[in-house]
Amino acid sequence: MSFQNIISNRVLITCLIGVAVSLPTFATDISDGTNSFVVGISNFGALYDGNTGTGIRRVSDGYDPLQPGTPRDSWGISASGFGGYSDPQFYGDLNLILNGSPVFGSNSAFISTFLNDGSNNLLQVDQTYTFGASNILQIATVVTNVSGSAQAVLFQRNVDWDPPLTFSNFTRSDPFGGFVVDASYYGFEDPDPTSPYAASSGASGGTFGSGDLGAGIKLDLGLLADGGSSMFTFLYGINQEGQSPSDLYSQAAGLGATFLIASYSDEGDFNTASQSAIFGVREIATASATPEPGTLVMLATGLGLVGYGVFRRKA
Repeated sequence: MSFQNIISNRVLITCLIGVAVSLPTFATDISDGTNSFVVGISNFGALYDGNTGTGIRRVSDGYDPLQPGTPRDSWGISASGFGGYSDPQFYGDLNLILNGSPVFGSNSAFISTFLNDGSNNLLQVDQTYTFGASNILQIATVVTNVSGSAQAVLFQRNVDWDPPLTFSNFTRSDPFGGFVVDASYYGFEDPDPTSPYAASSGASGGTFGSGDLGAGIKLDLGLLADGGSSMFTFLYGINQEGQSPSDLYSQAAGLGATFLIASYSDEGDFNTASQSAIFGVREIATASATPEPGTLVMLATGLGLVGYGVFRRKA
């Protein structure tokens, strides 16, 4: 599929379903603690608060590359080919139910969700939102198999970046490997991880654009035994004033990111552009079965999850 066809499909899908997609039932904004950066989070955990119009924003000048146009962030998960996702501003939400009420604080949030096939909960997804740096949000994620049998699990997140300065950007993707099995330079991929990426960056990565671009990362968590968990962290960041895309990339790598996609406005390059955003992931651990309580505490401490009851289970 050509990139021109991808753009055309984006317009067509927006026309077909845009009027049917409602704003999240509830959402909130969290700040970095200094009120220099603010992030909006929807009820199932996609970024963007439709009530305040906040994506990921630099307060000093209002720079928010997620907010313009059609604000789009999504996450999706599948169990042995059965998929669900949260994509409130574009495709909608599918096959997910909340595991209790989300917990929103001024500087953090916790959301627990089940992938549900209509009769049974298959996977539990616990996501904790904290700031790794003032300008970089971390989403510590724990996926647990609660289905009663082994499941082949995929997980992905996808974001559309629109630098307000030019509404056109370059996207630079690392080569991928390990549990990163695909990456995209397009912001409107199908949120169901069982669907192949239409604009894959390829295993060798590269620089793409300029154009209306974004970023997507697909993870293969392998065959997860019943009770088994996989733990990883996604990172979303935007540049501080005067910070180059290359410096933002280095900052995210310093937080432990093992795979990164950098996007930057096309009035400059990787070393000079004035507006940039970063999207990445780091792998934490995979357990073949639910760890012992002491291990859970250590893992939760490392992920920043203590205090949220992250391992509550209501399957």
